[in-house]
Amino acid sequence: MTIPPLPLEQIMASALQSYNAGRFAEAEQACRQLLVHAPRHPAVHQLLAVLALNGQHIAAARRHIVQSLDERPRHGPSLLIAGKIARAEGNLATAAQYFEAASSAMPDAGEADYLLAETLLEPAPPKAIPVLRRLLGRQPRHAQAWCLLGLALRKNDDLPGALEAFRTAALCEPGMGKAHFHIANTLSAQGRTEEAIGVLRHAAVLAPDAMEIALNLGTALRENGELPAARDAFEKAVSLRPSFAEGWFNLGLARQDLHDCRGAADAFGEALRLRPDYADAALNLGVALQEDRRMEEALAAYRVAVRLQPTFFGRIAHAMTAGSTGQLWLSSAHLKRALQL
Repeated sequence: MTIPPLPLEQIMASALQSYNAGRFAEAEQACRQLLVHAPRHPAVHQLLAVLALNGQHIAAARRHIVQSLDERPRHGPSLLIAGKIARAEGNLATAAQYFEAASSAMPDAGEADYLLAETLLEPAPPKAIPVLRRLLGRQPRHAQAWCLLGLALRKNDDLPGALEAFRTAALCEPGMGKAHFHIANTLSAQGRTEEAIGVLRHAAVLAPDAMEIALNLGTALRENGELPAARDAFEKAVSLRPSFAEGWFNLGLARQDLHDCRGAADAFGEALRLRPDYADAALNLGVALQEDRRMEEALAAYRVAVRLQPTFFGRIAHAMTAGSTGQLWLSSAHLKRALQL
């Protein structure tokens, strides 16, 4: 038994209205009602696939989109959804095939080409480049696509081309902090540190809550010898993401450069607390504690470091016997016993 077309269309419209309003349970209920009377309706299965994907029910999403494509094999939006589902499953090859098919079905839409390039970026950057150039030929002011092209070119070791692409993205969308971030990273890769610092400072104004920008700014400033500014940038980074162990480690290095032994120890200790397997943090914590003349605590940190990374013994032995804060040992065997090796 089927229901007349008009009520079916009305229920479908109601389902779409509920979905667009964020009332997903209502949308799904309307779709289930429709399936009772039209079990193979492709639009219903398409919407159910989207709902399942949004809810991370990937197997159900795949089942519904396959049913939808059985009825409309070349339907662009359904092919696009199928690609997203395949990518969520980690099946990048299948996702790329679906996005390619969606691009053929909707050559002027752009989203399929962007997602195709994004999917190809990690496994095969050279393959992403012509897809993005095709997209940009149709949509030359697509800032996100210019950024993605820059990443693909960087991965393909074309730094000048990448820099041009990132700068074009910034021209298309001047407030795009991500574009300036990538410009700076590419300048740094070319050894143009001072230029990179200027761009990163601008990026930090555009995106003040971006931890990665603050972290990279700190790295560039430290490399350029601007130590107080580097410390401030790393402090900003860890304030934005307190759980980021590498940020605390870099802050520790900057404080160590400024001979702030206690502040460095605090930062290295936090990095180690966040990542108990962080051998470099344990080693540097020991050095900072030793410089602060807290030898028992330093020895405890060194024990952790050498347990995590036995090859650190030589560096620890040198640190513990060097300078005014070091200690003398009768032999390396005595030091190994102290480190409980």
